[in-house]
Amino acid sequence: MLGDKIWEATGRITGQRVLPGDDYRLLKVETSIEYQGKLFGKDAMGMATFVSFERVPGQMYAEGQGIIGTAEGDSAIWNGHGIGSMGADEGGLTMSIRYSIAYQAAPAGPSRP
Repeated sequence: MLGDKIWEATGRITGQRVLPGDDYRLLKVETSIEYQGKLFGKDAMGMATFVSFERVPGQMYAEGQGIIGTAEGDSAIWNGHGIGSMGADEGGLTMSIRYSIAYQAAPAGPSRP
């Protein structure tokens, strides 16, 4: 288990909205996503929502939660947070976040192949 890849996925943004920040000078951005990939080698899909904001100049902070499930009925919920930065390219604004996620599954955990 140690060193094994748990989850790998790709996805798309399904919605975004701007929220008021904790200070009148700041804004938060809420982003919802859908994703699909492999959970312990099984096809899986899920969805999540996270909120990001600039914590100090040049540094973005994000936190969120989501759910992941397989066709076999295995599922887990997760909570995560991370830091990163914003940038821009020819397509518009970009954001890169490195994060930590804690998963919670049934007591037996997801079944493995």
